[in-house]
Amino acid sequence: MPGFSANWKQSWGKAMREMDTDRFAVAVTDAETAMFRRYQVIADSSAHVQERMQMADALDNLLAAKVKRLHWRPV
Repeated sequence: MPGFSANWKQSWGKAMREMDTDRFAVAVTDAETAMFRRYQVIADSSAHVQERMQMADALDNLLAAKVKRLHWRPV
């Protein structure tokens, strides 16, 4: 994916700051991809419980932003 960032926190922050709707949609996909890839690395590690909780919160925030900014139907 063009512009993919391996750092999920950086990708998440970029998505949350993006004001342009089209670029926001792309940034959200980038952030979700980064989180998915990071989760695959840390999924079985008891040392990363805090980070998994942070990712869950970040995903909730992305979903809320998609509902509001992209006019998705609330779940």
